[in-house]
Amino acid sequence: MSAESSSFLVDDRPPGGWESLVTRDQLRAELSEVRVEIANLATELRKEMRDQTRWLTGVLLVAIAVVSTIAGGVAGAVVRFV
Repeated sequence: MSAESSSFLVDDRPPGGWESLVTRDQLRAELSEVRVEIANLATELRKEMRDQTRWLTGVLLVAIAVVSTIAGGVAGAVVRFV
């Protein structure tokens, strides 16, 4: 083993230096931020799904009204014809 290789193995500093290490407190803070972001995204998703459900319900009610009107007109015409 060369002197350079052995000095690398003996050196107890991390490859990026001590500044590149992350503490538990830093990890916990980052995790907390991620949790808040996920909660915000979940809230936004629920709102969008609720809005889409309301819109779809409205479209279905209009479709039912149109079909009922057409069916009522056809039934009236059949009754008048007979």
